[in-house]
Amino acid sequence: MWAAVRGRPHHPFAPTPLTMLPSLRKTSGHKPAQPVCGLHLEQSEAIAAVARLDNGLAVQRAAAVDLPIGAVRDGEVTDPEALGSALKRLFTEHKLPKRVRVGIANQRTIMRTIDLPPLEREAEIAAAVRMHAPDHIAMPFDQAVTDHHVLGLVDTPEGPRMRVVVVATDRESVERLLLALRGAGLRPAGLDLSAFALIRALYRRNREGEGAVLYAHVAGTTTMAIAEGTDCRFTRVSTAGFDTFAAHLAERAEIGIDAARHRLVVAGAEGLSDDALARSVLESGADQLGDDLRTSIEFFTSQWDGAVGEIVVTGTALAVPGFVAALQKRAGLQVTPGELQGSAEALGGLEPWRVTLATGLSVEEVAA
Repeated sequence: MWAAVRGRPHHPFAPTPLTMLPSLRKTSGHKPAQPVCGLHLEQSEAIAAVARLDNGLAVQRAAAVDLPIGAVRDGEVTDPEALGSALKRLFTEHKLPKRVRVGIANQRTIMRTIDLPPLEREAEIAAAVRMHAPDHIAMPFDQAVTDHHVLGLVDTPEGPRMRVVVVATDRESVERLLLALRGAGLRPAGLDLSAFALIRALYRRNREGEGAVLYAHVAGTTTMAIAEGTDCRFTRVSTAGFDTFAAHLAERAEIGIDAARHRLVVAGAEGLSDDALARSVLESGADQLGDDLRTSIEFFTSQWDGAVGEIVVTGTALAVPGFVAALQKRAGLQVTPGELQGSAEALGGLEPWRVTLATGLSVEEVAA
């Protein structure tokens, strides 16, 4: 995604050509000539993974490194030099492939679906996107990096239209990320919406025909994607995540952020712990996240005339006893833990839920 990150020389603020997004189609059996390492950035750590598509999606290698405070905040790189140093250490120590695809998930990244007149030539489609997308995306296009992906023809009251997904993100944010990657000696294979990687990691064929699925990666922040089959219809990044919960606990208990994160996991959301303050923070967090899940589903239903049949959750939420059940109670839908394949050796001692997004970023297709 985004030609600006494919190693082409370019001025930092020059217009960036549009290129195709990584695909959400089912696997064709094609194997890339070189492995790509998926790279997911949290506020507290960076997670890297290499995966393969062979009888399902499986993790081959994974590793993580703690990040300095302030290197990443709310999904955006704020200290490229500090992040670059940490990434260089991660990739050197674990001998990971240096071609990377990095996930983007922040509140200044926008995905919209727009309908255009039926067109065939890519140049015509790109021109139509440049003309019509600014009406749908509240971001100055000269300050954005953009991309699009054609979903296909649809019937509308105005006749046949070509439906296109358009993604835009803040250019300066991308430039800071690129500085960090270059400082680490990494070669960007591309950027991708973390929401798309989430679908690639957790899509299962047996869920088709039972309504749309809301995928939620609940970690530092919460990345949501609603998909019908493999088609992404809606994405959202919510600040209702464990970094926010931990910050609230740290402030109220006057403790460090790492101690607060640990305390939330130990307390759990089952109501059994005698840590009343941590339980209260988790309950408030579950309320906020439950509201965000419901409003996302309501928006999807109003725009797409579809129904969500299931919520699939991964991330730190799976480490907190009772939190999935708490979300299910508040969302009013079945909430299922997302599953990844990978041996303990391949996972490098990491829990599967920690490497979900990095795994999805490592591949360009969904498992057959």
